[in-house]
Amino acid sequence: MTADLYIVDKLLHYSISEKLGEGKNGRTYLALDTGLQRPVVIKLLEHPECPGEDWKRGFLEKMKRLSGVRCDSIGSFYAMEQDDGNDFVVREHAAGKSVYSLSQEDPIKYRWFLQVARQAAAALEVAHASGQFHGNINSGNLIVDDSWNARLVDFCLNRTSVRSADSYGERDLAFAAPELLRGEPASAAADLYSLGVVLYHLFTGQLPFVAESTDLLRQAILTQPVPFGGERAGKFPSDARLLIGQLLSKEPVDRFTSAEELSSTLQGMQSYHTELHEDPHGKKAMFSARQYAWMAILALLLIVFWLVVTMDAG
Repeated sequence: MTADLYIVDKLLHYSISEKLGEGKNGRTYLALDTGLQRPVVIKLLEHPECPGEDWKRGFLEKMKRLSGVRCDSIGSFYAMEQDDGNDFVVREHAAGKSVYSLSQEDPIKYRWFLQVARQAAAALEVAHASGQFHGNINSGNLIVDDSWNARLVDFCLNRTSVRSADSYGERDLAFAAPELLRGEPASAAADLYSLGVVLYHLFTGQLPFVAESTDLLRQAILTQPVPFGGERAGKFPSDARLLIGQLLSKEPVDRFTSAEELSSTLQGMQSYHTELHEDPHGKKAMFSARQYAWMAILALLLIVFWLVVTMDAG
């Protein structure tokens, strides 16, 4: 049985307030934990793919391992519950907007793009180090707050590590790595590809591959080069274009060797572009950090010179 949450507004002690989205793993709702008086997100695992007991045990074991590591960029899992035959997962409510929402707004400033990308890579670095793949990264589960801090949610919800190519819906197909469409299992490399799609979406406001049918979309993902034309995609800085292009390589061996390598690369890109970025209020800095440093040194030298001249005159 699957609850019709347009009618049922409560599951156990969770009071449902609004629907947030819907995907291959079920419907997602914002709710209030009336016991602890905190907002949470509920993922209702829907029929006909309701998980069996083996999947539930495996999921809980994965989440125990993942909860043993600390990373501010990973959304916390609270519980797996059941109410009147309805299985659902309860997780932290990560305040902010999804990349899906942000992609429909004004273009993101490059400094914030790099910050979001690095934090998402850090989340994968921690998860992969604990032996966990995400398996379903998309623009709906990377959440960005008002300070451009990113949080990756919905880990470990995949029912199986291997899926048939025709089991993907149009929405999740757009984020699937080519090797997954060839029947290979979920992997760290596939997570990196999916993150590449999300970052492309964040920067350009569109997905790299679109088509009129799932068959054509699948073919494009498997065979077409990454498009960097268009009004916004054409504005990718050269280093970002190389990074996205590498993440979206058709073959896993051509991508970054790990999320750790990706995170390190993004850290270097952030450092390199610090002087070129705008300040947090959107205004162009009058001088770069290096220029301010030289000005401070010059001012100090002038003070020393003035003191020397004054002492000689005395």
